[in-house]
Amino acid sequence: MTAEPLQQDAAPGPRSRSERTADSRLLILDAAVACLVEDGYVGASTLAVQARAGISRGRLLHHFPSRAELLVAAAEHVATTQLEEVRRRAAALMDDEPTGRERVDRAIDLMWTTFQEPPFWAAMELWTAARTDPALRGALRGEERRLRAAIAAVADGIWGPEIARAPSTPT
Repeated sequence: MTAEPLQQDAAPGPRSRSERTADSRLLILDAAVACLVEDGYVGASTLAVQARAGISRGRLLHHFPSRAELLVAAAEHVATTQLEEVRRRAAALMDDEPTGRERVDRAIDLMWTTFQEPPFWAAMELWTAARTDPALRGALRGEERRLRAAIAAVADGIWGPEIARAPSTPT
């Protein structure tokens, strides 16, 4: 008995310019996050990110004209992907709608796990560096407001409506 050859899908057409741009940007952001996690803020230079991403200097500067813009975009990238992952995990953890101590225990376990993961440490590197880097601090300031609202929305889902709507809960 001979196996029939697998039929392959037709080759996809050429990618659009916007798809290539998005792919380049994602490649650069992933490299920046990896540099932050592995080498810290000091090691996350534009040259290190460029080398890790395997791209030209011009390509990097086209997307991110300054180190501060690059690292703020990396923070936004990490926050967006990490918050979505935490939201997914929280939904799974709270699917059976636990209450009281069980809900609190699950929420604390989820937060503890999240605080041990590389994206959290990449963000900590940036926020710590912003204390002494005025350009980074200025760039992060605008992102902070959006991030705070996104974190609050995820936290409301974790803690549940009873706690989220409590008058003493900060917004």
